[in-house]
Amino acid sequence: GACAYVSNGETCPVARRDAAVSIMDNKGGSNGYLLMFGGVTGVGSTYPSPLLSYLKRSKLIPVTPLNDLWFLDLEGLTQECLMHGVCTSVLPWKIIEVPGKRPSPRWGASMSLDSFATLFVTGGATYDSTGGY
Repeated sequence: GACAYVSNGETCPVARRDAAVSIMDNKGGSNGYLLMFGGVTGVGSTYPSPLLSYLKRSKLIPVTPLNDLWFLDLEGLTQECLMHGVCTSVLPWKIIEVPGKRPSPRWGASMSLDSFATLFVTGGATYDSTGGY
């Protein structure tokens, strides 16, 4: 869905594809939380697949890899919203400021949390428009 509540001070992640996503604390009656790291954003509403460009070793694709980390509380997500699009609450995105050095911007990575809530980001690819992959 659209993230159209910037006017009231809330923030939204930029549109992207191929981000690492993980769900945490979705037990019993709780929907839990969604974490999203990185991915790639492009120009316009459509842009070439970075994977296809990567496989072709193309150096001129209009995409930017990302290394931001976002948190989405899924508590207000209802079955009615998922099945019929009748959503009565806004799910607020929050950017997480990570202390220390972040992983390099990348797309196609994997992400997991251990039992101590330590986040691991592994793999993926990055892109530099001057040098390619």
